[in-house]
Amino acid sequence: MFPFSTLLRIKKVKGLVGWMGRVSNLNEFWSKAYEREFLRKGFDVHKDLKITKKYFEDSQKYDSRKAIKKLKIPVLLIYGEADDVVYPAEGLFFKTHAKTKVRLEVIKDLNHRFYGKAKEKVLKLSLSWIKNVLS
Repeated sequence: MFPFSTLLRIKKVKGLVGWMGRVSNLNEFWSKAYEREFLRKGFDVHKDLKITKKYFEDSQKYDSRKAIKKLKIPVLLIYGEADDVVYPAEGLFFKTHAKTKVRLEVIKDLNHRFYGKAKEKVLKLSLSWIKNVLS
């Protein structure tokens, strides 16, 4: 995950495209029981994604919810209706609380791993949006 707070320090960024990103702080996103088990093992494998303890610890350093309120660049957020890892509600929270222009797209058959034809739609949508922002 690329922390939104980092974008606040980079002056040349013209826009942000986010694909199925978590906005909630990790301790809100995961249950306490899951968090304790995760810390006991030091990692977790969710489907085919390995999440490490380093990712968990690094995620604790950033508060995305505060950072999105400070963004001043246009944002495109893409979520998958079929995503079982990060739900589209994360993008809705972002759009609702950001003080910049946010376009939220929820793609019907897209899951978190970009399988199937939906990934082509994500790429086309992203490239078109980037061209528009840079022109």
